[in-house]
Amino acid sequence: MKKIKLTWYGRCCFLIEVNDKKILIDPHDQFDGVSMGVVDADYTLISSVAHDHGNIAASPHSQTYHEVGSQSLKNDIKITGIMTKEYRGTNNLIYNIKTDDFSITNFADLGDFESIENLSLEEKEILKSTNIAFVRPNQISDGIETTSGELALKTCEPQIIIPYHFYPKKFIDKEEELKKMSPYLKWTENMIEKLAYKRQRIDGYSTEIDLDEFKEKTAVLFSDIHPQVSYKN
Repeated sequence: MKKIKLTWYGRCCFLIEVNDKKILIDPHDQFDGVSMGVVDADYTLISSVAHDHGNIAASPHSQTYHEVGSQSLKNDIKITGIMTKEYRGTNNLIYNIKTDDFSITNFADLGDFESIENLSLEEKEILKSTNIAFVRPNQISDGIETTSGELALKTCEPQIIIPYHFYPKKFIDKEEELKKMSPYLKWTENMIEKLAYKRQRIDGYSTEIDLDEFKEKTAVLFSDIHPQVSYKN
């Protein structure tokens, strides 16, 4: 099993390094006063054009993808975009990244039960192969106790989940304006408990993952984000 390097830039943005390629997922703009700066990547995958998912300027020299279907990238990497919906009905593009050794899926803002039920058999098989899943911990909407992450895991049984869509406590505590995101920290703990995943906390913003080292289903939590990310307001 090859090691996969993950680096967190806050919210839903991670840089995934595998097979000597760099794949950036869901970069965010400065809509909440936070700048993630510029990231060197080969490919950028965006799940929607929302402020917190579609800032293609974050990696201006990368090749950008925002489309349904499968494409083969260099170095034996295959990406598949699968169209679903947020709870509000807007489009949400799930991305699966697959190599011979692993399958990693970014579920982004998934929040619509019907769009999951209506997936094709091929799409269901692709998602079923997921080893690592990026999932959102908040409830889908008021009155629905199911979290976005729980809905995502109706399609797969990943060995590792990575909760996201927020900033870590260390970053939030620095700025009063960001403390409105504090509930996500509690929602994350609640989701992990409901899903019965073991917690593994990373002291920092980056780590290498080897699936062979994970004997139990594990939720990986980062304590920090890349130091170039800063609050600008």
